[in-house]
Amino acid sequence: ARDGDGRVVLIEGEAGIGKTRLVDELVARLHAEGEDLNFLFGSYPPGGAATAAGAWSTAYREHFGAEGLTETLAGYLTATPVLVPAFAALLRGEPSPVGGEPLTKDSIQTVFVHATRALAAERTTVALIEDLHFAPEEGRAMFASLSLAVPEHRILLIGTARPGIPAVPRLFHRLSGLRSGLRDATAMRHRLTTAPPNIEVGGRFLDQALTS
Repeated sequence: ARDGDGRVVLIEGEAGIGKTRLVDELVARLHAEGEDLNFLFGSYPPGGAATAAGAWSTAYREHFGAEGLTETLAGYLTATPVLVPAFAALLRGEPSPVGGEPLTKDSIQTVFVHATRALAAERTTVALIEDLHFAPEEGRAMFASLSLAVPEHRILLIGTARPGIPAVPRLFHRLSGLRSGLRDATAMRHRLTTAPPNIEVGGRFLDQALTS
């Protein structure tokens, strides 16, 4: 990922087994080593209240900051400037501006893809989306959309989930079958089966995604 060969990693394991800890260990060590990277984090809440873009909106809003968000986004969404006001409103959890271009299901995915690629053009970007098992189908489709945008960009996209999400095997089958520059090793799946997790083994797995 660091060299522009993006990676997608799914970490599966039961609740409390250490999925978050594994990623936290990696990010903490990278920062300690002086790695220059963007780190975006969002998670889906339990209880069926999650919206499709909820975890993504949190991750990107906290990264860009709420102050002057529209102006900041304009510098990243140069390919889709007409969607900037609506995207800023989405990140803030507000309705689209009256009279502006509204976001559709497809254009929401588009603006997140453009924003992520623009961040990766600045520096290596690690995006962690947790608890995909709580995400609605549209939220998992967002993860799939970002996964397909990873090749040839400095992006490490990490998802965590409990085992058994029907959409997950389909996603990784689709990724491994691509022929548009996405190597077989790009999509990686790691299962945590013991608690506490083997941080050394899991860390090497994530290191491989970031550096190889």
